[in-house]
Amino acid sequence: QVLQMETTGDGKDLIVMTDLELLKLDAATFQVKVRAARPIVAPFFASRATGRVIIPDVGSSVVASTGIIYLLDANLELSSIIDLRVLPFGERPLGIIGAEESRDGKWLYVVGGVPRDGPLYGPEPTHILVIEKSTGLVVDTINLDTFGGGRAILVP
Repeated sequence: QVLQMETTGDGKDLIVMTDLELLKLDAATFQVKVRAARPIVAPFFASRATGRVIIPDVGSSVVASTGIIYLLDANLELSSIIDLRVLPFGERPLGIIGAEESRDGKWLYVVGGVPRDGPLYGPEPTHILVIEKSTGLVVDTINLDTFGGGRAILVP
């Protein structure tokens, strides 16, 4: 069963998440190029800037995000893990609604927030965490003065 499907930034491939695995398909022929296990059951964000796949623990309607983010390379292999649990409770996102990498791959931008009429926890104002990937440290937080919404789109 297909749970999610996204095109890569160049439009040449499709990243598909099934209930069992991640697949990378050639967009023209639909031939499977890469098959990989999912690190967690969660939605993913395909970086339009780098081709990597970002899989954060986004949280659910009853449980807030743990703050763990898995980064997969273009071959769907685990390249790094960022752990936001080291942040003080008020600074860690309760819900993650978007993620993107910078073009040079040095920065990870994570959109956090929980709508006012959202799950059992929150609300939490929408904000963007700027994370230095080499250290995993949050170097800036940009507050957007909104509360949640649909999936955020970040333009690298």
